[in-house]
Amino acid sequence: MLLPSYCTCQSDIAESLIENIIENAENAEINLEDIEFSDLNIVEINNISDDNIMQLPFLSPIQKNNLIEYRIKWGNIYSGSEICLIDGFDKEFVDKIKQYISYKPKDVFQRLRFRDIKSSSDHELLIRAKAATDKDEYYNTDNISQRYAGDRHSILLKYKYSIKNRINIGLTYEKDAGEKFYDSNIKRPENISGYLSYNGKWTSAVLGDYYIQFGQGLACWTGQSFASCIEINSQIKYPQYIKAKSSTDEAYYLRGVALKAKIHGFRFVTYFSYRNKDATLDVDENSNIVYTSISNTGYHRTKNELSKRNALWSLNTGGGIGYSFQKLKLFSSFNYQQYEFSYLPKDFLENYYKRKTASDYNISLDFVSTFKSAVLYGEGVISNTTGVATVVGLYIHANTRLDIDCTIRYKSNAFNQLNANSIFKSNTGERGIAIKTTAYLSKYATLYTQTDICKPDWITTSKISLRAAQSNSIKLVCNVSRTINISANYKNSKSTVKIDREVISASSYISKHTIRFQLEILPNNLLSIKSRIETVFTNKENGILIYQDVGINFTEDIALHCRLTTFKTDSYSAGINSYENDVLYNFSAPRYYGIGYSAFGLLRYKISRDLSAWIKIYGTRNYDRINEQLAITVQLKMKI
Repeated sequence: MLLPSYCTCQSDIAESLIENIIENAENAEINLEDIEFSDLNIVEINNISDDNIMQLPFLSPIQKNNLIEYRIKWGNIYSGSEICLIDGFDKEFVDKIKQYISYKPKDVFQRLRFRDIKSSSDHELLIRAKAATDKDEYYNTDNISQRYAGDRHSILLKYKYSIKNRINIGLTYEKDAGEKFYDSNIKRPENISGYLSYNGKWTSAVLGDYYIQFGQGLACWTGQSFASCIEINSQIKYPQYIKAKSSTDEAYYLRGVALKAKIHGFRFVTYFSYRNKDATLDVDENSNIVYTSISNTGYHRTKNELSKRNALWSLNTGGGIGYSFQKLKLFSSFNYQQYEFSYLPKDFLENYYKRKTASDYNISLDFVSTFKSAVLYGEGVISNTTGVATVVGLYIHANTRLDIDCTIRYKSNAFNQLNANSIFKSNTGERGIAIKTTAYLSKYATLYTQTDICKPDWITTSKISLRAAQSNSIKLVCNVSRTINISANYKNSKSTVKIDREVISASSYISKHTIRFQLEILPNNLLSIKSRIETVFTNKENGILIYQDVGINFTEDIALHCRLTTFKTDSYSAGINSYENDVLYNFSAPRYYGIGYSAFGLLRYKISRDLSAWIKIYGTRNYDRINEQLAITVQLKMKI
């Protein structure tokens, strides 16, 4: 089985994955623009690269490897019937996605010529503006240090120029609500970034802003990863190594130059980055300038936030070399990071093992070994502080109805993470195990489970303890008929939290339970209805959220999506994140807490094949606190 049983197209899968990731995140608002959803619409099965096949989140590791091996041995795939010959693919799957697969023969690689600049180039422009009226006190407060410097409106501009997808130029500008449109202190707009990239047959390069991804994320990984999503049947990460940054991310990216080359099974990667970061500076006992924290929010609204802007330069460099055997892939990397000033953490026990120097580095080795129905993977890293981190996992495709993935992880207290996106739960020492299972009960039902047991040595929060933590999730998806989909989720997390910082042994358990039931009805191609009820309860607090979704496709070019949400929770900690598919390339999960309601309407109009427009009207009100907002978002997307 390639797809979850309820998915009828690849865009549905993308939506489901985003929804799962975003609603289980700790922060209330997440932007996932760096995920190129356009790549999920039509897959040219013969032209998509091996690296991009490994990125497809809805394929299992065995299916990815089998597809790549088949293409190497037999060349072009000419029909859905031929795909069915590949182990792991069946007719049921091919029938579901046949309209989203292209069997265009593999393009013959040709050198770029000057005339291609005019005949084979594309321009893509995206403009998004949001106007809001609300009663947020930070726009009018008498406290100058907390008052927002800019207005309530936000704007996003994105431009991409592409020549045969070989040479790409991208520019992004963003202004958040509360920020100034133009910062006179730095003589440029609030947030602007760009890149120039080249994708050749054997080499790739990025100049400007980019992401680096190595191994399983322990040593160096910036950008998004799907590995933690319950609907992904494996926790294996497949890196892209280098990737141009087109999102509005203001924290987790690098700026400089990155190169990748692939020659006769060998892979070479190198990168250099120099950029400023937002940070809080201070002076130590010897009158030396130090930084006490790095801010990753990207907001520059208040006097305090503006004082942190670009306060600290950061240099990152490194690279790696790998080789791919028939069933084994190896890659080793070296990563170095240096800051302008040394780090001085706050005087808390949990900060005892944190790095206090201005520079650090690590060396890593990762592997992925493929067997007939199993994949063994892992990564080991050692840092300059002699800290060690390892992760080892085994994915087993037991049969056509069951996939199992188990990952064991360990990290010592002295290990320093650089630009990492790993599966560790804490910033200090930790031991843990995570197990995922995907059971295809029938063609109508799929059961997902995920268990994570973690034992950190220290927890870096305002309250700390030597503790154990555990989370369990289960999700059942039933495709009752071609028009009715039902899903039920249950998640439980249990951990201990120290009551008194001075008394380490004084801890109490916090157990959080989340239950969700969702019903989707798709009576025809014109109408879709989705209802959800979700409850959260802890030892002392409770919360509930109910929403009703209605989608109407008036024509192929005009569609309307409306939602009404009501909620009641005892506090912020009992709040519920609810995913919203905003205008194209923008997704959010506002956290609803207190007592109130919200509603929005989203209208999409496809003016022509290359021009689309969206407008979203959103309103929310809380009865128990001053929080009312009415916002209008308009977006225009043009391709020439």
